[in-house]
Amino acid sequence: MGGNAASGDVGHWNGTSRYTLDTGTATWTFLGLADGEYEVAASWSYSVNRATDVAYTVQGVTASAVNQQAEASGGPVLTDPLSTEINFQTITRTALVSGGTLTVTVANGPGTFIVDAISDAIAIRAVPEPGTYALIGGLLALCSVMTRRRR
Repeated sequence: MGGNAASGDVGHWNGTSRYTLDTGTATWTFLGLADGEYEVAASWSYSVNRATDVAYTVQGVTASAVNQQAEASGGPVLTDPLSTEINFQTITRTALVSGGTLTVTVANGPGTFIVDAISDAIAIRAVPEPGTYALIGGLLALCSVMTRRRR
């Protein structure tokens, strides 16, 4: 966790929640990753005291601003260690990792002063290269042809 006013929180996603007040930031750093492209998603406990313009940066690039007064949606639904399903919202699908490190930072947006920004968890997954999709498509087409010839 980094930043000038970041704090940890117990009780969210196995105690990994990070939040910030005013102009602070909270940071997650993932180490030992394979180089390539990654999809990044975030979850948060939504509330009326959350910022409506929470800014996420991924690898130092502004990725997305979200309204944390509403529940995360549109991303994966993952199960936490207590078997609770948690909604995530995709922040970016194009985070480029080079050197094995991925950094995600959350901060209050430019219009927010006293309310807080929070993220209970950050989820990442490698995005297959376009060539991988072409290979899978080719294999499926080949299997289809072979199945037709057997009949």
